[in-house]
Amino acid sequence: MANGIDVGEYTRSRYWYSVKSSAEDIVNEITEYGLDPDDLYDRISQAADDSAWVIYYFRSRLVSFYCSPEAYDSAEHDLDESLGEDFRTSDVWNRINTLFAYFAYRHDVQKLVDEAMKK
Repeated sequence: MANGIDVGEYTRSRYWYSVKSSAEDIVNEITEYGLDPDDLYDRISQAADDSAWVIYYFRSRLVSFYCSPEAYDSAEHDLDESLGEDFRTSDVWNRINTLFAYFAYRHDVQKLVDEAMKK
């Protein structure tokens, strides 16, 4: 435990467990409860927005290390779109980390949902 934080709780495998769990819940909503495909983007966004990997600053800082390379690129692009080109010089790093984590987590969940729905 470092500075009162159990760092073992914040591992890559825990991140991916969370992403897979969110994706499985959404696929279950689609297959068993008939989630309207038009609501899929909103549901995936909600899963990302509710994730502890997005909400908490310490975890959100780790997402850039744990997310897929595609999610990293996608999140970086989405940050440029959301904050403008000068976001990298901004002093609002907690907000930037949270936004990056949101975009990356959403991308990783979307990818797993898409793969599961193709099966």
